[in-house]
This record gives sequence, C-alpha cells and structure tokens, in this order.
Amino acid sequence: GSLDEFLKYARTGPRFYFSNGDDLLTAYRAALAQIQPLVPTVIGHIPPRPLKAEPYTGDVAAMWHAPRSGRLEAVVYVAVNDPEIHPKFEIIPLVLHEGTPGHEL
Repeated sequence: GSLDEFLKYARTGPRFYFSNGDDLLTAYRAALAQIQPLVPTVIGHIPPRPLKAEPYTGDVAAMWHAPRSGRLEAVVYVAVNDPEIHPKFEIIPLVLHEGTPGHEL
C-alpha cells in the first residue's frame, strides 16, 4: 500500500495500542528499566539518580517532573486514562525524550 495507507494502519490498528492503562504503565516501566542501564554506555559516566514511571490522568501522553521536595527520584508521568493516545511504537521514543537521557539529563 501507500505511505498514507500504512500510516493510517499504524495509527488505527488495535494491535498497536493497549486496551487499559495498567498494561500501558507496565510497558512504560519496562521500557524505562531497559533503557536506564544503557544510558552510561552511550553518554558516559553520569551520577545515578532514580527515575520512575507513575500514572496520572490527563491529556498529555507522558511528561517529566523533576524531583520534588523531600524525594530523590524524578518521575515520568504517563496518562493512563486514555490508552488510545499511546501507540506502542511511541513508548521507547517518549521514554528517551521525557525520561532518560532526555529531560533527566
């Protein structure tokens, strides 16, 4: 098919989306766990700092927040209320951008 047909398929095919927020959050956490150990091999030595993925309700797919007062870890908040705005193939790029190395560095 054409590029337009492929893009429509990728954006509308149910196999590319999670049906619930719990599975979506689990996928973000798995991506973060996969990426975190690799960052120093690409960037060099960086001081370790905890980063975690947590759920929130909102319109933005994912967003980074610096550590809050009294907490050591930064957080990537994942909008779990609307899993159809999160294609599976965008999880890794969003974690790289919003989490580590992205905003975290």
